[in-house]
This record gives sequence, structure tokens and C-alpha cells, in this order.
Amino acid sequence: KSCPRFQQLLHVQAIWLTRVAMLLMFVSTGSAEGTKVTFQLDVQEPAPPVDRAVIIWLDASPEVAAGIPAVHRPPVQLQRSDHQWEPRFLLTRVGTPIQVVGSDYPLELQEIPQSIIVSDKYPPIVFVKPMKIPIKFTSANDAQAVGYALSLDHNASAITDKNWTATIQGVPNGKRSFRLWQEDVGWVRAISQHPSANLERSGLLTVDVNSGMPVIKLQVRLAKEAPK
Repeated sequence: KSCPRFQQLLHVQAIWLTRVAMLLMFVSTGSAEGTKVTFQLDVQEPAPPVDRAVIIWLDASPEVAAGIPAVHRPPVQLQRSDHQWEPRFLLTRVGTPIQVVGSDYPLELQEIPQSIIVSDKYPPIVFVKPMKIPIKFTSANDAQAVGYALSLDHNASAITDKNWTATIQGVPNGKRSFRLWQEDVGWVRAISQHPSANLERSGLLTVDVNSGMPVIKLQVRLAKEAPK
């Protein structure tokens, strides 16, 4: 028969091996909620008003998007006052109803009008497929009121705040790509950037996402270059 002391040692060893395996799994894959990724943009002069924000989103494959935790969001209400939309930027998940409040229906959407469902006089707008780039929308009654919509098959998107900072929650760990877009310049290009990040001319930023990653700092210019 085996020695009871020896069996006890084997049992303790098995417990510790299991704990080490679970820890390694956590480090390699992150938590079930994903990782928080924060971007800090140093916008060079001349800088646009902060309400002309930068939109940042995870450029995810359907397989990666399926693994991002879904966040329940109520139907979005969109309304206009004083030539401005509230909200000015619509970041929605595919299938989220967008109800236009007031007398601004129909919205005039720039490009892909086939991506909306319209049935009655004042129906909610529902984007039925993910977008590759934000689309511009205006009011049929007020051309000065301009906004931008981006609908994705996940929730990993954000707009910069008054400090040109944006945070995206729930990003799966690993090498991930993000898109940066702004209405004046289109795809955002970096003047200088974080050593571990690579922002291409197409606004595609590749980052190694992990639970201990620092804030991603990018120096950018959001003004169109004057013709030479």
C-alpha cells in the first residue's frame, strides 16, 4: 500500500499544478470581460474643435467580434436643435434601433442607404450590416446639422473626449487592430507614436493587447495639409 504521507504530497502537488495552469490561462487570454484599452492623442496645431472627435474602433474579424461581451444598450434617440445633432456621433451595434425624435425624418444618409430598414412614417432606423467607415448623415430640413454613424457587429468602439482621450472596454487579448478616423482628414495618421504601436497610413493601428498594457499615446495632425 502507498504511504498516506506520499498520497497527501501528490494531492497537494496536483492542486498547485491546477492553480498554476489556471493562472497561465488567465494571463494568456485575459478575463472574460476583456481588456480596457485607452488612447491618448496629442493633437498638433492647428487643432479642430474637440467636438470634431476621432472615432476609434476595433477592426475585428467575425470570430473575434463574436467573443466580445455584448453590452445591452437601449434604443438610441436622435434629435436636432440649433443646427446640431444630439448625439453627433452614433456608435451602435448592428440591429440597435435608432429613433429620430421630432420632424427630421427622413434622415439623409451619405452612402449605403440600403443598410437601413424603413417601413412606416417615423420608424426606427436599424443598420443591418457592419460598416467599414463612418457615414455622414444630415437632416432633410437642415443641411447644416451634420452627424456621423458607425455600426459594428461588436461594442468595441469609442470617440475621443475633450482631452482627446478614448477608452474601449472588452478588447480580447492578443495582437489587435484598431481604426482611427476623423471627419476632416479621414483616416488618422501619426506623427510619432507609442513604441509598441504601429499606425499605418490607412488609419490602421496594430497593438499587442494585454492586461498590463499602458496608455497608447499618439501624436497626430488633424488638419488637412495646405497645397504646395
